[in-house]
Amino acid sequence: MNVIAIETSGKIGSVAAARDAKVLIERSFEKGMRHGRDLVPELKNVTQAVGWKPADIQLVAISIGPGSYTGLRIGVACVKTIAYVTGAQTVAVPTLDVLAHNAPAEFDTLCPVLDAKRKQVYSAIYRREGGAVVRKNDDLLISPAELVQRLQAEFPRPVFLLGDGLATYRAEFIGEGMVHADEKLWTARASIVACLGFLRFKAGHRDPWQQLTPRYLRRPEAEEVWEKRKKAEK
Repeated sequence: MNVIAIETSGKIGSVAAARDAKVLIERSFEKGMRHGRDLVPELKNVTQAVGWKPADIQLVAISIGPGSYTGLRIGVACVKTIAYVTGAQTVAVPTLDVLAHNAPAEFDTLCPVLDAKRKQVYSAIYRREGGAVVRKNDDLLISPAELVQRLQAEFPRPVFLLGDGLATYRAEFIGEGMVHADEKLWTARASIVACLGFLRFKAGHRDPWQQLTPRYLRRPEAEEVWEKRKKAEK
């Protein structure tokens, strides 16, 4: 199966092409949240590099969030366009799952943390079981302190933490058995989206493009501020 994957949830976006779960090529966008400018040209570069015409694309996998509101909207809009034009199947991959797969094999408890602003992080906790990375809870919108308490109370250490939440809340994640990933592992990658997307599709998951929506976990701050202002005016 010919797979195109898109990752636009963070500061560095990327696209990849794969045949089944074998990645053929991956390209990253220039740093600086330029997904709207770079996504379509890089998709064109990737498909040309592997010699695919639009009709050759059979599956489009998208990193669905949580993450950057703007980046996720751009990615989802692009996937919908591709699926509409080509008839390709679509599948959504949770962004925290993608990030967890950056962790080295020697760690069994994995915890991606993404900066959600307002003194909170997006997170989920994973355990490596039989060589597979297994999610242990739903996506969390949680304070760093509450997340640390949960990790210490419920999961064996060491805990391998990774993600841009470490840049903002590093001090709160310092403690016995808390291992911080190198910054090069903080970015979700389209190559992993491609592999996980194919495996999810093969296992029977389907996310029709008409129903695709970014996984935000909460509304944008601007919307909340506007709603509060409107209520105050009444």
